Amino acid sequence: MAKHKPEMEEILPEWDSGTYQTGSTTPPKSSSNRFTLFLLAVIFLGGLLSGMGLVNLRRLQDQYLENNNTIPVGQGNFTLPMSEDSIFSTDIPTPQLPADRQFVLTLENSPYYSQNSDQLLDAAQIREKAKASLAQVHILTRSHNTRTAVGLVMSADGYILTNAHLLESAKQIFVYLSDGRLLPAAVVGSDILTDLAVLYVQASDLTPAVFGTSNQLQVDDPVYTAVTDQEITLEKSGVFNVSRKFTAAHNIINLIQTYHDPKSGPVFNSYGQVVGLCVSRTAKYFDAANNLGLVLGSNAMQNLLQQLVQQGYVSGRPDMGFEVEEIAKLYQQYWQLPGGLRVSGIRHNGDQLHDGDILLALNGKSLSVPEDLYAVMYGCAIGQEITAVVFREGKQITLRLTVGQQNP
Repeated sequence: MAKHKPEMEEILPEWDSGTYQTGSTTPPKSSSNRFTLFLLAVIFLGGLLSGMGLVNLRRLQDQYLENNNTIPVGQGNFTLPMSEDSIFSTDIPTPQLPADRQFVLTLENSPYYSQNSDQLLDAAQIREKAKASLAQVHILTRSHNTRTAVGLVMSADGYILTNAHLLESAKQIFVYLSDGRLLPAAVVGSDILTDLAVLYVQASDLTPAVFGTSNQLQVDDPVYTAVTDQEITLEKSGVFNVSRKFTAAHNIINLIQTYHDPKSGPVFNSYGQVVGLCVSRTAKYFDAANNLGLVLGSNAMQNLLQQLVQQGYVSGRPDMGFEVEEIAKLYQQYWQLPGGLRVSGIRHNGDQLHDGDILLALNGKSLSVPEDLYAVMYGCAIGQEITAVVFREGKQITLRLTVGQQNP
């Protein structure tokens, strides 16, 4: 059977008369097209300028690292004699927190780097000075993923400093000390906004780190960050900015910026003193650009660590009243679940939320990782009501949640 041949009027656009006798058959020009081209040009130029600024900062970073021969310095004896599967299969119980928890962070004076060159330590000397106070923190999450972080001994009686984001959804935590001991740890307190967390291990003979004053740091002073994979290493960098203020709602933090960009780990000056903690993840909660190498200085840590040890939280911080955990892609596909964050450990807002709910959006922002939730939360005032979109039992529902305040 022959195919139907469409008539001319069926295939010609409205602007074409079908003849070539009068005028052009070119479609009339639209002013909206010119506006669209102009808008695209503005967006392109803006992106180009922002990209050039970031490239320049990266170039400065690379140039600094190249000129200073930045090479990781191995700690040497932090390689575990067992697999992580063996660590988390042990039956050692998590220690009970002391009833009366007291802690005061003492800071030694840090001399000005440029005026005391005769007191400077090289990387090997800093390694030896810091080695006894460094530890590896091994974390097993509720979804059976594992993480490794750097821990820093703060006191002889068992308080360990690490990064808060690494403890998210933690099910088991072990601390591997430089003397070869492997001890179970309990979370004393954490503050996601500043990425500070304190652990407790049952010991009374630990070697605490020596903390110095971060407010003495100057631009281009060398610093060393302790990072870990299979073993702990020290990576050399330098100070880029001594004071950057970040603000989200009622929360303000002042950070140091370095040329190097590790996401976690304690920072040492050239005298082997701890002068801060890498907290680059906190930049996600603030509207700012070029957030390379953010460090919370030791002076800013003093009061925060005291609160975390004594009460388990930092006063005045907003809190949604529940824990969240990412949902693995494989799990989503197998159970045909939408992307979002699984809710558990509900402390308040329990009249609205259920354990196992999948939180899809908060105040109009889609959620895929915990940082998305924190970014919304830290932009809200305590007591504020916000809208949540939740997937529950195959249905999508909208709830009203109240932003609370952190408490024990």
